[in-house]
Amino acid sequence: MGRRPITGDDVVFTHMAIMSLEEPTTFDRAPYEAIVEIAGSADRVSITFDRPSPAHETIFPVVLPSHQMEDTDFAEDWNDEPWMSAGPFRVGWLEFDEFVFVPNEGYPGEGPNLDRLVFRYVPEAAELVDAFGRGEVDLILPGPDPDAVRRFGGAEGVDVAVQGGVIWEHLTFQFGDRNRNPGSLNAELDFRRAVAAALDVDALVDGLWLSDEAFTGLLDIAGLSSDEPRSGREPDLDEARALLDSLCERLGRDCVEDPPVVVVSSTSNGEARPVISQRIAEQLVEAGIEVRLELEDSAFFFGETLHGGTFDLGLWAWATVPGRTSLLATLEIYDPARPLLARDDGATVGGNYGRWGTGAVTGQSLVERPPSGGVDINQGPSSVIDEHTARYAEILAELRATADRSRFDELAREAEAILADQVVLIPLAARGHVSIVRGIAGYTPTPWVDTWNVEEWRVS
Repeated sequence: MGRRPITGDDVVFTHMAIMSLEEPTTFDRAPYEAIVEIAGSADRVSITFDRPSPAHETIFPVVLPSHQMEDTDFAEDWNDEPWMSAGPFRVGWLEFDEFVFVPNEGYPGEGPNLDRLVFRYVPEAAELVDAFGRGEVDLILPGPDPDAVRRFGGAEGVDVAVQGGVIWEHLTFQFGDRNRNPGSLNAELDFRRAVAAALDVDALVDGLWLSDEAFTGLLDIAGLSSDEPRSGREPDLDEARALLDSLCERLGRDCVEDPPVVVVSSTSNGEARPVISQRIAEQLVEAGIEVRLELEDSAFFFGETLHGGTFDLGLWAWATVPGRTSLLATLEIYDPARPLLARDDGATVGGNYGRWGTGAVTGQSLVERPPSGGVDINQGPSSVIDEHTARYAEILAELRATADRSRFDELAREAEAILADQVVLIPLAARGHVSIVRGIAGYTPTPWVDTWNVEEWRVS
């Protein structure tokens, strides 16, 4: 097939192909729409944006080969055409449940050392683990599965690696007026701090996600330097009770006869979240807080409950991969200036499901989400709108408009400090990333992209 170098013209072609996609599309064109001028040559590309942005670091994760694709229909042909790869492998052939890759003859590196690489689709984690046990596959990523780790840990010729992953579980408080708990005290900072002080996070996640690394900051997951605003925060029932006593006195409430109530909402599917929810109930009752568990099918929880803002204390997960663009997307989840709004195609914009600091939302059409057929996202202003929410929104606005890395990092640390100090959410743990391999030398596990050094793999 021969070697053909990637050129700046390929980058220009990639931008053109992306912009030719018809709206609406699941592909986010916003960073590419910010490009006002792009020009390429054999060995370089020049891009001018309409404003400063950190998006320049990650905007072209894939570069399309213009010499192969310029006369094709990008949207129609992408899934069928095995276009050339710039990596050590290229598509060989596709089967119903397998993708087979063969060495790329034009790869400029020293590898690859394998004569083929096969990715096999196995729908169930248990089936995947059994297939490895039978010797049918050489490398599996079974998720945070303690049984798989116990089964193969120490087995001859098998390497098992457990690392902190990119998916992080958390508790988020609801500040909107559709909160299902009519007696919610989430608007009170002392109450949120009492909940955080009463929870033993290590005990909550013990034995569930194989993650024994302390969760000290979102910046850590993104691979940036963190002030670790949550480090050293051990559970303290005395502090929790003192905060509640002070709050109840200020509210003129007898919290012994009329204890505060927290409604925990999460998914009933799977094993981990129901266990964590029960542990939360057991821990909070020790501080004088009653807990009502309302676990739901995941389709309903991730539809009506999250988008409708009807939870009180929600338990679910986000993913944050390395880099500033991903970190910004994570911090934007709690953006007071970006409430949930309906888009013309039925999706939502904004991700502040907890309605922290958001204004009222009115006149919005129903967002089509199963199983209810539609979710009403209209509601009044947040119960917390203050100098902290205002400053957080200002920080995010500046983060979106800076390409200065040191300034970005400084602002990101300030943003996370606000989230931690105001207890907008309680991070629990990053799920463990498990890789189990046999017969492959050179494999280096990572929770980001496991095939990052695939050209170095070889049969051992």
